Amino acid sequence: MLIGTARSANYTSVVTSRSQLSLAYDQVRRNLNVLIGVRHTANMDEHISDSRRRGAEAAAWQERVFGQNLRQRREELGISQRDLAERMQKWGHNWHQGTVRRVEAGERPARVGELMTLAGILEVGLIDLLITEREAKADAVQQDIDALLSAIRTIRRRSKEAQVNVARASEMRAIAEAQEARARDELEKARAMAAEAERSKEYALSQLAEHSATLDLLQSKLSRLEAFWKSDKVETKKK
Repeated sequence: MLIGTARSANYTSVVTSRSQLSLAYDQVRRNLNVLIGVRHTANMDEHISDSRRRGAEAAAWQERVFGQNLRQRREELGISQRDLAERMQKWGHNWHQGTVRRVEAGERPARVGELMTLAGILEVGLIDLLITEREAKADAVQQDIDALLSAIRTIRRRSKEAQVNVARASEMRAIAEAQEARARDELEKARAMAAEAERSKEYALSQLAEHSATLDLLQSKLSRLEAFWKSDKVETKKK
């Protein structure tokens, strides 16, 4: 009885320990999930903050580039800051000399409509106001490279066309040479036939001459026979 009671107590103790371990494990897992979520959220916040910072830096850099290009182009055309502000006012923009100064210093961003108006006043493409001199040179170099590549493609295409034309010309020349060879053979045959015909003609003429001579001889004999026959007939009548 005592042994059964002890076993039951031990079993109850083991079950209780297992339950406590399971509860502790679940609690630790929840704590870990909370820590992971907090760290993930912190990383996301840091990433967003870093992206915003880089975006702000890029925007500030672009504004400085635009301001430098604006000042350079304005000075090239001999336009003062006040004159530029007055021209902008004529196009409906609330600009003053201080506005031009702040924009050129990169302290004030220019709006889309203002950018288009400035490009028209300064007689320059909008892209030329937004890129650096190095980018402009790189763009020009890229355009030259594109032009060269286009020329190379055109030359290659024309070269292929020329190769096709050469092949066709070679084929036509071979055909012409074959036709010329056949024509020469036909000409030689025609010449041989003409020579044979000439020989046949000469032989026929010689035969004709011989026949004419024979005919003349026979005709002479016939004439003599006729004369002899007539004379003999006359003498017979006299007797």
